[in-house]
Amino acid sequence: MMENKNEKARLFVAINLPQNARDVLVAFCEKFSGKKLFSGRCTLPENLHLTLKFLGEVSPDLVAEIDEALKNISFQKFDTHFGSFGVLPTREKIRILFVQLVCAELPLLAAQVEDALAFQFERESREFKSHVTVARIKSIQAYNYKKFLQEIDEVVLPEITWKVDSFVLKQSTLTQEGPIYEELKRYELF
Repeated sequence: MMENKNEKARLFVAINLPQNARDVLVAFCEKFSGKKLFSGRCTLPENLHLTLKFLGEVSPDLVAEIDEALKNISFQKFDTHFGSFGVLPTREKIRILFVQLVCAELPLLAAQVEDALAFQFERESREFKSHVTVARIKSIQAYNYKKFLQEIDEVVLPEITWKVDSFVLKQSTLTQEGPIYEELKRYELF
């Protein structure tokens, strides 16, 4: 956790996925990447999460204030489940394959996180989009584009529902092999 007191850390606020939800996404990604429709990499199981707010490079002296602000969020536990798959930034230029989490509470919790951190962090200008990054896409051959989109449009994941009972403050360290995430603080919902 932020060893160097002068070195900024890349932080974000997120919801972790339970093991059974991660297992579903890992099985899907292994099967989907086996079809050789894209080059890229599936998200490591331990890195699967839903980002509520990306904070960026943060000075270590702000972590205590961030922690205090997030501790003051009062929100009830809620249920969620997988929705449909999508791509970012557009269907014409795919860099991210994601799956939505579906429930009315997620945008409300994201808004509370935005409000709590407005003392230091600029509010997100885009509407909150509930998504879990499943794979990062480097390229798709032109002849595979249509098939790639057709496949993800037709995917139906197993119907599992789980309770979201906390959110976390995480640190992201970028490496050649991909990001390494470390949970700094956990905030329980009631």
